[in-house]
Amino acid sequence: MILSLDTSVLVAAFTVESHSDRARSVLDREAAWGISDWAAAEFTAAIRAKSRRGEALSGSIRELDEGLDRLVRSLAADLPVLASDHRQARAMVLRRDGLHPPDALHLAIAKRIGACLVTLDQVQAEAGRQEGLEVLLP
Repeated sequence: MILSLDTSVLVAAFTVESHSDRARSVLDREAAWGISDWAAAEFTAAIRAKSRRGEALSGSIRELDEGLDRLVRSLAADLPVLASDHRQARAMVLRRDGLHPPDALHLAIAKRIGACLVTLDQVQAEAGRQEGLEVLLP
């Protein structure tokens, strides 16, 4: 089964956070990985927001972006986002009170490809389970 990495895992793995060790341990596993184009876009925005807030980064923004690109290439793990994913995400938001659209998009992509979503977000994890997804919350 493909393990689809949510942005929360990627950001924690590449920066300094309380969950960084947990996120890095997930990436140390042998698995078939997936990183959606959406997760990559969110990652890029998140590390820039952390930098603006003065939060610790484990490298420069450019190095972090290049690190993510290397990870995606090495895992052959890029997952495109389809128009149907956006429609599915909207339907999930309508069904699940409190589910944010960006999180729903991760769920929709994972559901479409039959992946297990790996996330550090407990609300997203619960919504994923309610949607019938396998979820790994490290």
